[in-house]
Amino acid sequence: MKRKSIAAHVRQGTYRADRHRKTRLQFPSGTATAPRYLSKIARQEWNRVAPLLLEQGLLAETDTGSLAAYCTAFAGFRECAALIAEQGQIVNVESTTRTGRTVKPIRNPAVTLMLDYQRAMLAAAARFGFSPYDRERIEGTEAAEPNSDSNPSRGAEGIDLTERHAHLLTTLGKLRQQ
Repeated sequence: MKRKSIAAHVRQGTYRADRHRKTRLQFPSGTATAPRYLSKIARQEWNRVAPLLLEQGLLAETDTGSLAAYCTAFAGFRECAALIAEQGQIVNVESTTRTGRTVKPIRNPAVTLMLDYQRAMLAAAARFGFSPYDRERIEGTEAAEPNSDSNPSRGAEGIDLTERHAHLLTTLGKLRQQ
């Protein structure tokens, strides 16, 4: 089980300064300039994502390789998707055997490659908190105070959504016991 971020502890009301304010490694801030070795599509993704990460304080100089790996996997994923759109998911392979020439439908190899790129892309994206689930575990810039009006855990009606979520989980636990 992974540890909760400080922001998650603050939202849930379990933050304690004596436990959660630990020193962490500080590296110089990264740059929004994409490395030269990235392909055109990978560079476009870098230019889209890097400023957002810098804004949140999540891109350090040491993260260049990880972000480049994400962007490269993203570019490979897009290229495979374009190939599949052009050729289809099933392709015909011709082969010559001792009995003559045969045509056999097989899965397009680009599909397998696309799935590999997708796995690599999602694994690298998780390190930067690109999905709502992963965002909970990433510590960025300071979160808003829990009691402020701009608290994202409050719904439009002013109901604390974390309390509502806890209530739903409790109710679900009781239903499972029955």
